[in-house]
Amino acid sequence: SSSEGVLVSDLMAFGNRHERITFGCETKETGLIYQQEADGVMGMGRSDITLQKQLARSGVIDDVFSLCFGGTDGGGSIIFGKAEVENTLDMKYTKLLESTYSGGFYKVNIEDMMLGQDSLGLSRYQWNRGAGAIVDSGTTFVYLESTAFAAFQAKVMAAANKAGLPKIAGPDPSFHDVCFGNVRGGEVALSEYFPPWTVKFADLELKLPPINYLWVHSKV
Repeated sequence: SSSEGVLVSDLMAFGNRHERITFGCETKETGLIYQQEADGVMGMGRSDITLQKQLARSGVIDDVFSLCFGGTDGGGSIIFGKAEVENTLDMKYTKLLESTYSGGFYKVNIEDMMLGQDSLGLSRYQWNRGAGAIVDSGTTFVYLESTAFAAFQAKVMAAANKAGLPKIAGPDPSFHDVCFGNVRGGEVALSEYFPPWTVKFADLELKLPPINYLWVHSKV
């Protein structure tokens, strides 16, 4: 996959105010980037050329932004600058911190992860060592440290075995996917078979249903 284009400068309107913004204008893309429905990416990293940093230097906004993830049906939002938000949806917050990773990413501090009532067994140091737990809204998968993934996979396998779900080959033989057959037929309610996944941050717990860590393959 590749993307190429030119670096351009143009005026962006904020009411009656216009600010000059530098951004990339894509002229060619290939591979997975071309196949995606989105027509662009707005990078929100820590580089000085990101949109929010440029707007902050111009005094349009305060140098802060927030990203709110919606559920499986959407509903997320992004806020530039400081804003008073009426919390009618019981939103929970944790701070974005600067990662030491060279890509200019943000990270969050993780205290623990649990599947059902069972911890994945890593210490707080193990979760946050090195680059830490990087947050990348442009990545559609969660990547776990190998020890944590092995524990996670074992607990998913145990839940499937308890429910009597047979392990089957995945749809693509080039990947060693962990897949289970639907012995009952019809629509699958994952929460009947698999436990919720809880991510414990320093100041909140995020409890996620199994649809957030398993994918229902409707064609097999």
